Amino acid sequence: MKYLVTGSSGQVGTTAEDMIDLLENLVLPGFEALKKVESENKILAGGVPVSERAVVFIIDVASKRSWIRL
Repeated sequence: MKYLVTGSSGQVGTTAEDMIDLLENLVLPGFEALKKVESENKILAGGVPVSERAVVFIIDVASKRSWIRL
């Protein structure tokens, strides 16, 4: 099944510790999951919208829960 996935910036922490926590617990694990799916050729297309802190891609997986667990 194909899914259109969109992501945009959420609330950003105000301290360095908040930013480190966000990176370690959300951003980096998300990128690792995407790298795995990309290596399996399941990302069909994607990119970054102009002038936005966002990402959009189309993924072909069995179910929305089968590819990423954050």
